[in-house]
Amino acid sequence: MQRFFLCVLLWALVTPVVAQETNSFEQFTLNALFNKQVQKDLDLVEEQTTEITEQLKELTEFRNDLAAELKEMKSAGEAEQALLERRDEMREELKVQKKKVETQVLDVLLPHQKKRLRQVSAQYVNREAMKQSKVSTGLLTPQMLEFLDVDDEQANRIEERAKKLRKRLTKKIDALKKEAIEDLMKELTPRQRKKYRDLMGEQFNQ
Repeated sequence: MQRFFLCVLLWALVTPVVAQETNSFEQFTLNALFNKQVQKDLDLVEEQTTEITEQLKELTEFRNDLAAELKEMKSAGEAEQALLERRDEMREELKVQKKKVETQVLDVLLPHQKKRLRQVSAQYVNREAMKQSKVSTGLLTPQMLEFLDVDDEQANRIEERAKKLRKRLTKKIDALKKEAIEDLMKELTPRQRKKYRDLMGEQFNQ
């Protein structure tokens, strides 16, 4: 139980660094830069990559030092209340450190790279918001509706249009699947094709 409590504390401490900011598309985020593909997309030169990597490494080490301190407090038998209070303090310290590193990273990036990084971050935020909201289009996430100042009437129209598009898309996908199967069956012998069709029968639509 004590180990589980410590894991919860550590997770709550780590989350502010590794989790994406999901409340705003305008907010700059470091998290995307931990991804090598993002660094490649930004077309960073070697000097930029080296400096940014070092800054991200320092942030990770700062976080790890805080986590180690929390572990030591637990090992020393500190009360749970004291651990919770120190964890909250650490989260604030981590927030300040993260902001400091964000400023340093922005100084390294060129204007077009800053813009692209925000775009990549916004795409990730929107994808995660779609999963959480269980919507099929990025235009219907709460974050996007708020960002675009979409009113209720517009939102309803977008939802209705999305439903129609989903139906059209489903039909096209089904047609492509059928076409793909027919094409693959050309590799089968007539006897094998007959066995397949006898087994599958007519398409069952749910």
